[in-house]
Amino acid sequence: MNDFKNLINELQKFRDARHWEQFHNTKDLALAISIESAELNELFLWKTTEESEKVDKSKIKKSLLISLLRIAPCRETWIQCEGDDPRKDQEKRREIPDR
Repeated sequence: MNDFKNLINELQKFRDARHWEQFHNTKDLALAISIESAELNELFLWKTTEESEKVDKSKIKKSLLISLLRIAPCRETWIQCEGDDPRKDQEKRREIPDR
């Protein structure tokens, strides 16, 4: 968890040094996440599974991760709170149906 907090702090320093705080609000960061996701999807458009494995996705994945990390403190939430296990939340939200 400290790694995430440290990375987020570094991203905030980067943002503040460039006076970008005015652009890093929840709305604009959500739009950035959507746009970066669309760019990632575009890399796979009309490709077979085999072809898509060869695509260089690193730049877009990094941009997407940065946008996701930047929105966390903006919403005053963290990826994982101390002591919380994010898998439990997923288990509750994605329960296996009884057969």
